[in-house]
Amino acid sequence: MYGCKEWREIYRARLVGRIEPSDARDDYLNLMRWRLETVLGYRWTHPLEIKNENGSPIYYMIFATDHEAGTRIMSSLFAKAAAEFPAMREEVRRLRKQQDEAARGVMSLFSAKDDAAMREPVRRGERFYEHTPPTRPWCLGEDDDS
Repeated sequence: MYGCKEWREIYRARLVGRIEPSDARDDYLNLMRWRLETVLGYRWTHPLEIKNENGSPIYYMIFATDHEAGTRIMSSLFAKAAAEFPAMREEVRRLRKQQDEAARGVMSLFSAKDDAAMREPVRRGERFYEHTPPTRPWCLGEDDDS
């Protein structure tokens, strides 16, 4: 994957306890980015850390470019994605909790989506209720006005 043998040094250091797992992860990422830039000649590399719903790292996506427009665009997109991740993790937690409760027979009055919507701030001019008149109940029949 790296196109070299240097990753083995990181692996050995981790095996003997010379570096922590998080340091090994950072070193692997740095090695990949360094080789993309120095060996393959890309001018910029942008890493985006992907985490699970508990906030633990799963993997990195690395974008490599040698064009200024590419680095500007990806810097903006990665910043936006990183800002949205916490809300996405929270949504996954809510959905898993709801699934767990449903499996145990606990039912909620509101869905996870409704719950999330209720936490959002009210926007100016936003309406949550609009009156609609009742319709004729089907049980009254067509002619009965009583």
